[in-house]
Amino acid sequence: MKNYIFILLALMSIAPISVKAYDTSFAKKLQGSILLQVQQHGEAWFVRRSDNKRYYMKDGETAYSMMREFSLGISDSDLAKIPSVSSTSEMLKSSSICDSNSLAGKLKGQILLQVQQHGEAWYVYPKTCRRIYMQDGSAAFTIMRFLGLGIKDNDLAKIETGVVTSVATKTTETSKNNTTTETTFDPASHGSPHPKVARVPTTSCCNHPYYHKIYRAFSNDETSWTKEGKLIKDRASVPAIIQRDDGSYVLYYVDGNYDTMDCSVSTDGENFTNGNCTIYGFTESKAWDPFVLKLDNGYYRMFFVSPPDNLETGKIKIMSALSKDGISWLQEDGARFDEVDVVDPTVAKIGLTWFMYAGYNVSPGNAQVLIAKSSDGLTFKKDRVIDLGGNVPDIIKADDGNMHLYFCKNGISRVSSTDGINWSDERLAVSAGYSQITCDPSVIKTSKGTWAMYYKVQDVQQKSGY
Repeated sequence: MKNYIFILLALMSIAPISVKAYDTSFAKKLQGSILLQVQQHGEAWFVRRSDNKRYYMKDGETAYSMMREFSLGISDSDLAKIPSVSSTSEMLKSSSICDSNSLAGKLKGQILLQVQQHGEAWYVYPKTCRRIYMQDGSAAFTIMRFLGLGIKDNDLAKIETGVVTSVATKTTETSKNNTTTETTFDPASHGSPHPKVARVPTTSCCNHPYYHKIYRAFSNDETSWTKEGKLIKDRASVPAIIQRDDGSYVLYYVDGNYDTMDCSVSTDGENFTNGNCTIYGFTESKAWDPFVLKLDNGYYRMFFVSPPDNLETGKIKIMSALSKDGISWLQEDGARFDEVDVVDPTVAKIGLTWFMYAGYNVSPGNAQVLIAKSSDGLTFKKDRVIDLGGNVPDIIKADDGNMHLYFCKNGISRVSSTDGINWSDERLAVSAGYSQITCDPSVIKTSKGTWAMYYKVQDVQQKSGY
């Protein structure tokens, strides 16, 4: 999540205060407090602990976004050591534990993010050192009003004003040349994060992400692949891998515990920790089959499947979202493709045209690949359907300049093309294990010059332990 800059006019709308010098010791006494400007219109300010400056919170969404930006990550075990309250009224009635609870006293006034879960935000009230959950912007606004301290203008003037570095403006002006016209970008300021609700599989093993595993294979020449054999991610399916400019990896997948998109991050591409990827503004129940590419402007675009609640009667849509860091995403307006029901999209720009390849079942058991084209990377139209004997594709640009399409067939197979339409030179890349389905490839060339493939393994029959 990025910092935010407030437009100068927003600051000018607050009554000016004459300042000669700042009182750091006074600011330290109010660290982590929410101050209400009682001699004006109740404008709210948050005193940040790290720099003793005050930051204007113009509304609930801004307050919530800012407070998440100023947050500290905390483990579940440490968070459990700090007692919580369920409401602001309970907080005001609670006794202080600042002296008796050393950890709570150390973290008073901080915003804590539950990094081992899904980034839930908690505010540790400085007066009691107890924590309260901030679910969304509305909750943050309520906390701001009820737990705020009144302050006079002359006292507020003693605290230096901090200015964050970007203001969020939602836009989808990326359709022309894939360049964004906004000067700033903050997904969290545009709605709630996509739902992640624990779901018990309603189907028996093994056709559900809950029963799937993600593994990795390597190749020096993208011709001969070697399975690594080490489990990368359990209870996850449909992997998509990227390597960011700093060398770190982000692995996207459908989380089997929630049946929706999430991610893990890694410095080496082998050992991953939870990344808590979030699509803001997406309110449907599930986001499936993520595919991520980097645009020329430095942004990432994720294509993903938005399935209806009832697959038999509803319509599947391919949606998209933008991100600057590959973690926090903002849904783009409209659907990228919804002519027919397809899944597992993969996208590449070949020449001046954007190509989308997706899994398409012409009839039960007849899995083929649908090709759609776009001039802007946003609006795709069906071009044709090709029969490769399998689907769930992933497309890359090979070292020889050709396009290679990996797909599920006898394990994972590969074909080659110069134009993205006509495919040949089929060869087996990764074979399936005994009594297993090996599928859903995601291939990248690493910064070391080698090739890595992340793929799903699914048992045909249930094994013990599930």
